[in-house]
Amino acid sequence: MKIRSIALAALSATMLTAVPVSAQEAIPESQDSRGDSSASTGAMEEIVVTGAYRPNAVTRSRDSDSVVDALSSDDFAITGDSSVVDALARVPGLTVINSKYVYVRGLGERYSNTLLNGAPLPSPDPTRRVIPMDMFPTGALDNVDIQKTYSPRLPGDFSGGMVAMETRGAPAERVMQISIGIGGNSQATGGTGLHFAGGGRDWLGMDDGMRTLPTELNRITENGARSLNLVSDDERALAGRSLNRGYATELRDIEPGVSISGRWGGGRPLGGGDLGFMLSARYSNDWAYRDEERRTFGLSGVGDELSTLDEGAQNRTQNTIDLSLLGNVEWDVSAGTFLRSTTFVTRRTDRTFLREFGFYSENDIHVADTTLEFVERQLFSQQFAGEHHPDAARNLVIDWTVTWSAATREEPDTLFYRYERFDDAGDLYAFSDTGQSNERSWEELEDEAVNYALNLSLPIQFSPDSDGEIAFGLAWLDKKRDSYFRRFRFLTDFSRNNLRSRLGQSPDLIFSDELIAEGLWELQETTQPTDNYAAGHNLAAAYLMADLNLGLNWRWMFGARYEDSTQDVTTFELIDPTRRNVRELSEAALLPAMTVTWLPGGGESQQIRLGYSRTLNRPDLKELSAAPYIDPEERYTVVGNPDLMVASIDNVDLRWEYYFDNVSNIQLAFFHKRFQDPIERVIRLGAGGIRTFANAESATLKGVEMQLRTELGPLADALRDFELRLNAAFVDSTVNVGQAGAQQTSTERHLEGQSPWVANLQFSYDNPDRDLQAALLFNMAGERIVDVGTQGLPDSYERPVARLDFNYRHAVEFRGMPLRLQLKIRNLLDDDYEVLRGGRTERLYTRGRSISFSVDLQF
Repeated sequence: MKIRSIALAALSATMLTAVPVSAQEAIPESQDSRGDSSASTGAMEEIVVTGAYRPNAVTRSRDSDSVVDALSSDDFAITGDSSVVDALARVPGLTVINSKYVYVRGLGERYSNTLLNGAPLPSPDPTRRVIPMDMFPTGALDNVDIQKTYSPRLPGDFSGGMVAMETRGAPAERVMQISIGIGGNSQATGGTGLHFAGGGRDWLGMDDGMRTLPTELNRITENGARSLNLVSDDERALAGRSLNRGYATELRDIEPGVSISGRWGGGRPLGGGDLGFMLSARYSNDWAYRDEERRTFGLSGVGDELSTLDEGAQNRTQNTIDLSLLGNVEWDVSAGTFLRSTTFVTRRTDRTFLREFGFYSENDIHVADTTLEFVERQLFSQQFAGEHHPDAARNLVIDWTVTWSAATREEPDTLFYRYERFDDAGDLYAFSDTGQSNERSWEELEDEAVNYALNLSLPIQFSPDSDGEIAFGLAWLDKKRDSYFRRFRFLTDFSRNNLRSRLGQSPDLIFSDELIAEGLWELQETTQPTDNYAAGHNLAAAYLMADLNLGLNWRWMFGARYEDSTQDVTTFELIDPTRRNVRELSEAALLPAMTVTWLPGGGESQQIRLGYSRTLNRPDLKELSAAPYIDPEERYTVVGNPDLMVASIDNVDLRWEYYFDNVSNIQLAFFHKRFQDPIERVIRLGAGGIRTFANAESATLKGVEMQLRTELGPLADALRDFELRLNAAFVDSTVNVGQAGAQQTSTERHLEGQSPWVANLQFSYDNPDRDLQAALLFNMAGERIVDVGTQGLPDSYERPVARLDFNYRHAVEFRGMPLRLQLKIRNLLDDDYEVLRGGRTERLYTRGRSISFSVDLQF
């Protein structure tokens, strides 16, 4: 709640700063920047062009000193991707897991980092440092670069890749645009789904206090410092009655999804320079529904044959509300000074209703489980940045950033309850008062980071045809995380026979105020001693590097980065904060990097890059604590490992690039990575399926990436507005888990989550004269391990899923007003999502086809 208020206040301040700025005279839009393969080779006529140079994604990738794949706002427009996570799935060698986590070259989220305007970000995930990429709307971004080879400018915790996002800057001309959209899903819209009661601001994705832990309960327990076992019977009954019931559900029609977004920006001369601003906002409200088959297997005892332990069907209704705000003010003070303030807020809220019907063969029991969730995730970032040229004669450049960012995750009043039926009970399901049934929980996470960065770069010229740049930088990161978790359940001393007449009723009637007051049900706090923790990470870094052009045919980037890191995590009991588990990990590392680029013929069309670097992978904060906790997403018990070591990675990359023009190109890349002490998630021996983390002995990863982008105009004049993009990656990995994975069926296997191949195809049409664009997009990745087999069970695999999308955009005029119409169809094939273990289905569902239509109004 505190972070939300600060975020809104900061954005309001940015808006007030920007409002007085009036729009300057419009500047004509630049011409289409695509390459012209038919350009003549005759004498050049001198043309003077005034304006800012804006490189496209291809030229950014080509001119980089490292191996980089780039995306731009133009790419987002053609593909129609509204979220960064969808756009990243089309990049060579990238796959998306659970619709929000990005794997780069087969390496999981722990090996990939995210930067926003050059600054690292905190995570709204209480057990992972990864940033869910579904939280970033493409409408707020100008560029996204995926750097696959390391350079000393970047944080050293790097191996798979670095996703660097840049927010939209202030426009040179006046911009005012509003977009309104509507859409639906074939499995959800028009059908019915279960809903549960909410608050008055649920449509905004914000709880209005209805789900907040009751004041009376907090008073009686002194915010968790006092056990409910020590209070009087009257106080315990009062605490139970203070809980909002909230169990009631109803079957309702699922409405279409809606969205609205807008941008407003402009600029004007100020104080001998130029002042510009950009404000943008987006809101969307979507629904999804799916039916899923679920099974768990064990060994039958006859060879390797599997037997079914549990079998069920799950119904999921989910309402997702996205809200994002961006405020950007830029002041080009003079030829030597540029200042910028960027405020960015993005929120995603999921209201989820889960009902699962299943049969547990071991207990010969049928169950009906219900889970009601309301999860708010928010990321806020406020950055101040500047660039200065104090020595015009020597072209010295100094740039700096100060960034404060905060990620929060709030999950207020999650409810879980179970009804059960034995085979001899006919059709009667009775409320279960055993195990984890009727549990209610409240969870809050705040993850804050302050980042300071200072960079100096000095151009050098040491011969007529050799020049370059020397760069030096300092960085400081101070990160703090607090996680707060409380859970409760109702218990009874009465036998089931005495309650049988009541247990068939709804939970709202079972847990009525009258029955609680009579003492039939007593509220008990089940918060674990290790549910709450505080953690921190301090990182000081310095780098020195050079980027040299040696004649016309060679480019050499080399340097090193020094990092001094201290991580600490403290797990404590709310009822006795003096009882705590503390773990600290300190290390210092020198991380070298070098990339040599050969440019045959002066590099006009071809270049070959060879890079080497050493990087590292640190444990996540929660992974260092020996205290057990429940993973909030996967719901299994996890115990950290205080003995974890920092893993080191040696990276080698080779890429050949050939550019036909500023658009068409072909690329072929090879990469090899060797890991020492990689951190793996394993299952503890003899611990009943408890997960933990351990340093494996070693791992290797190697692969090939290929991509082709070509305009089809040279083939025929009728195809001049068509473009084809193809890319594919083939990845192979081997992990030797050694003693760390003694309980795993295979001690040598592929990396968890790694697909052996991934392929993308994009066939697009872009006619700038008619302002019409259309694209057909295909994506598919090979099977991947989703759960490592243990105690003789085989690994479970997600089978390949094919996805086909279509996007259409067309600008028209209606009564003199310019409009842009957009039609998006997603998941045309609606391929099955299936997880197999030993050839038998563990999970099976489809997501349905989605369609949306939007209208952009430009003023």
